[in-house]
Amino acid sequence: MGTNGRPARDWNHPQAVRLNYRETNPEAIQYHPLIAEREIARLFHSTSRDATHKLVRRCRILLDEMAEDRIVILETGKVTAVREPAIRVLPPENWGPNWNPPKGMLPPPRR
Repeated sequence: MGTNGRPARDWNHPQAVRLNYRETNPEAIQYHPLIAEREIARLFHSTSRDATHKLVRRCRILLDEMAEDRIVILETGKVTAVREPAIRVLPPENWGPNWNPPKGMLPPPRR
């Protein structure tokens, strides 16, 4: 409880209990919409009308690799309002103005 007798809502409150799992940011729903599995190819080829299964599969593999490399966070197992399989692509941990890609993602600087 805070000093005013109400529950503390500050993440770094001295009595805050750390959970051992990542909670989804509630604003992720507003700013990072669900993307239907069949629409994944449009993330990489926005001007193309090609939505073949082969292209969608290649794009999904690329997204999975990006998530594995911690470039994005990929929420899977979602469904759209019309019950289609979907994903949500979120920014990586500690993303912000001072965020740097994981080591090995950028080429070495030229001399």
